[in-house]
This record gives sequence, structure tokens and C-alpha cells, in this order.
Amino acid sequence: MIALPITFFALVSILSAEFASHNFDTARNILAMFAGFGILMCVAAENKKRKSVSTGLRNVCDET
Repeated sequence: MIALPITFFALVSILSAEFASHNFDTARNILAMFAGFGILMCVAAENKKRKSVSTGLRNVCDET
């Protein structure tokens, strides 16, 4: 929980510095990496949910 605000603050600081120096390619790459990380986290969470549901269904089938 603490890491997310720290990471966000660091990202905003880095992006501000890159935009201030008119280095838009680097800023765009940083944004792309951050978006990619967010997408990967969503996919990982979805896979965890899917595995949990699959395990639950398997347990119900075994009991039946």
C-alpha cells in the first residue's frame, strides 16, 4: 500500500523533469512502461481470480 504512492510520486517527478527538458521520447517511454506494468498487474490479478474459482469448483466436484 505504501509502495504505490511512492512509485506514483517518483513517476510524476521523473515525467515533470523530462517534459521540462523537452525530452518527450523518454517521457513517452516511461509512460508506456508504467501503462504496461499496470496492464500486467491486471492480468495477474485476473489469473489469480480464475485460479481461485477453478480450485473452488474442483473442490465442490470432489465433494460431490
